[in-house]
Amino acid sequence: MFQRVVGAVAVLLMLGSDSSFADVPADHYFWQPAKSDGAPRPWAVLLPGTSGLDIFDDHEHYFRAALWLNERGVDALVIDYHGAIPLIREARDGPPGDRIATIVADALRTERAEGRMQENCPGAVIGWSLGGAAAWTLAAKPVDPALKAVAMFYPALLGRDYRNVVPILVLQGTADNVNPEDELRAFVANRVETSAPVEIVALQGAANFFDVPSLVPARTLHYPEPNGVARTFAYDAAAERSAHQALDTFLRKQGIAGGACARR
Repeated sequence: MFQRVVGAVAVLLMLGSDSSFADVPADHYFWQPAKSDGAPRPWAVLLPGTSGLDIFDDHEHYFRAALWLNERGVDALVIDYHGAIPLIREARDGPPGDRIATIVADALRTERAEGRMQENCPGAVIGWSLGGAAAWTLAAKPVDPALKAVAMFYPALLGRDYRNVVPILVLQGTADNVNPEDELRAFVANRVETSAPVEIVALQGAANFFDVPSLVPARTLHYPEPNGVARTFAYDAAAERSAHQALDTFLRKQGIAGGACARR
């Protein structure tokens, strides 16, 4: 199973222009509005982790996160980038973060055509694990002027010479042995000096996927199988509460949760 989780990165890299699904329209953008009234309001794009919408057979995690945002007056869009990549020619080459960011740009164009996620409404991107790599990318090169904030849960990292222009919140477990805290802090410390702020909320003793309630009991897997390095995935109720409190505070500060759209 862990091989499948980690191996999904390779799947992203291998998808190419010879896909039989190329140029076939499909809906891999899941719209979950705070209300069904069609009124414009702040919005957020949710980018799943390496394994896509499925976390150890839990298919609901990212939709629960969307509901959490809805409760705060934020419309949510969950993106299945695994399904979208073969259908978007511009997303078939390059690093995973860039490719997923291209899909986010396509998703915004698609939703705008439906009158959603309007440019005069403040927006955020929230990424988990590999989705965090795209979140870093979008914070450095926003694909939309309405993007005002980026948040991440235990994100994958990018390369050197990084500079973000959008403020970032990172929610990170101190016992994460998949995307370790020390690597995150080194990456953040080595950013270009003119970068926008990055706030790291360290959750003591929390492992990867600390916000996924279905991970009780914890899962410990090895990669490579069967005798490779042990990786732990475990729910931590206290860490989840602290993370959500920090995320709520951050989104309110950035004008997303409880925010409003500007007049046209």
